[in-house]
Amino acid sequence: MKFLHSEDQLDLRDGAQEFLRGVCTVEKLRELKDAGSADLGVWAALAELGLLGFLASEEHGGLGMDAMGFALIAEQAGYVALPEPLTDVAGVAMPVLNALGRSDLCQSIAGGETRVLTMHTVNPYVNQLADNDKLLILNENEVRLANAADCSVESIESIDPLRRLSGVTLDDGVGEVISEGEQATALCDLALHSGALYSAAELLGLAAGMIDMATAYAKERHQFGKPIGSYQAVKHHLSSAFVALEFARPTVYRASHDLVMCTANAELAVAHAKIAATDAAMQAAEVAIQVHGGMGYTFEVDLHLWMKRVWALAGLWGDRNHHMNMVDKALFEGGLSLGPANTFAA
Repeated sequence: MKFLHSEDQLDLRDGAQEFLRGVCTVEKLRELKDAGSADLGVWAALAELGLLGFLASEEHGGLGMDAMGFALIAEQAGYVALPEPLTDVAGVAMPVLNALGRSDLCQSIAGGETRVLTMHTVNPYVNQLADNDKLLILNENEVRLANAADCSVESIESIDPLRRLSGVTLDDGVGEVISEGEQATALCDLALHSGALYSAAELLGLAAGMIDMATAYAKERHQFGKPIGSYQAVKHHLSSAFVALEFARPTVYRASHDLVMCTANAELAVAHAKIAATDAAMQAAEVAIQVHGGMGYTFEVDLHLWMKRVWALAGLWGDRNHHMNMVDKALFEGGLSLGPANTFAA
């Protein structure tokens, strides 16, 4: 099995990293939190960079890239705690619409003119839904496309102040059924697997961001005449969090590879990735708070913005228990073969 990234994928990741770290600063995050609204300029810039059309085929106005590359983009979005619904629109809705051949919508999304957000049986709340957006409603029986303005929308409180959640009620006759039957079931699964994969990738980025914050603080904060990072109690905590992150990262990359290759166990690879990334991000959040001491719990320290995003994404597209149950079922009921000869089979 080989799932190394191509030069094009790495170049796009580096470009996204430079852009995101330039526009999504801590000061900007706090400003958006207070304003309670999105930055339309950032969304337009994401379109200009080609990130909104990353997963659309070239014939539908996109870059024609795949999940392996977009997982790298999602990881960079997590590192800066990007509040815009990049993965929801470009990572989940776009592949579904691309599979349906909806070239009109794909091109409109890629150009930044239209946002299509998703509501799923596993993920019922919608992030940053505006009146002029479109909504993709997926379940095992049908896929429906509706205008947000035609739906009944209720604001839902989120632990993450930068995620403005909505509960949506679809009245009878609202929207257009764009898929039914077996195709709808397959698209529902595609959305779930894509959402779980990219939320796992974002969790990797969030974990890396918190570890970097804690490491920087441990170098600056002095106690008993020297940096607290020089003490083993602090150093080993940070090292353990870093090791957990580095062990989780390959599971996410492997899951993205399996989705691209449509392997038999792609669903389980995604479940494993979400579990590992959630655990790594939770550990990074805990360690980062401990390293900051009492200050880590205060509003003035930026860490809480990343920590709350971790808590939010941990339950997104299936929480830890959801994905553990999938793995358990495959192991004890599905006859899943274990061992390196099976795990790393081509």
